[in-house]
Amino acid sequence: MIDAGNNALVTWADPLDLRGYARIIDGDGDGTAMADLGAYEHDPNAPVPVFKTPAPSYVLYKGASLTIPVTIEPVAGGAVEADVSYGESPDVSGPATLSLPNGAGPVDLVVTAAAELTNPGTSVAVSIAESTTSLGVDSGDIELKLRERRVKVAGSGRVFVVQGEWAEFRISLLDAGAAAPADIHVAVGSAGGTGTNAIAWSGDAVILAGASTSAGALQVTGGLGVNTIELTVDSGFAFVESGAAAFVLEIQGVPIPVYVSGTGEHRRCSAALSPTMATAPRPPRGPPTSPPKAP
Repeated sequence: MIDAGNNALVTWADPLDLRGYARIIDGDGDGTAMADLGAYEHDPNAPVPVFKTPAPSYVLYKGASLTIPVTIEPVAGGAVEADVSYGESPDVSGPATLSLPNGAGPVDLVVTAAAELTNPGTSVAVSIAESTTSLGVDSGDIELKLRERRVKVAGSGRVFVVQGEWAEFRISLLDAGAAAPADIHVAVGSAGGTGTNAIAWSGDAVILAGASTSAGALQVTGGLGVNTIELTVDSGFAFVESGAAAFVLEIQGVPIPVYVSGTGEHRRCSAALSPTMATAPRPPRGPPTSPPKAP
């Protein structure tokens, strides 16, 4: 109870409450500083405690679970009970309540996405709000971005590499900043085709759990002609380029100079070129022109 204690019982040797806050405060605003009755002192000028998570939003893949630590900052004045709501989404499930016995946490909130998403590509707002306790903890919200399991490597089925130049391609999750829910292994096939492009995978062929990009990469040194390489991922993921777990990347080696756009822009190395691009020699470079001199 606020200001209902006895100041005489607060000793100079131990003038703090159980959280380490000052013990004798005017909690009810009547002009007289009195100790509260109980283990915690109410300070009307202290920051309001609120439910918090390490990040405001997370990517949640279909069929995957995600553990999010929940804390209260600053510490609440006792044990806290909270309700958790998921916006009535059929795509996300998790506990309906959370308990923070120490008023601080952390406590793990484990959320799981449905094996098949009703609304992939959308977000679900998760709300955490104090329920049966009355310690004035403000609610906290988390955004869950629901995603299909997709990776990308080149953005298209064919890449162009200039003869003698080097290019590198890593496999990454489609969403920037997303984290793999588990290790995603990459199977790398043998290079095919009649071209002279040098193709090899370097490093570990895996996107590690918690990472967003493959540890290793496909490395290409441009030659001439066309070669292919098949890549396959597991853990239920698929390439955006093929819509399947397997994807055959075509590598076209081209001589210098190579492709010029309709505006005359010279394009080099690993950029995927549109069908309107055509081979053309680089325009000859003449001496720089000088502005006419005044007579």
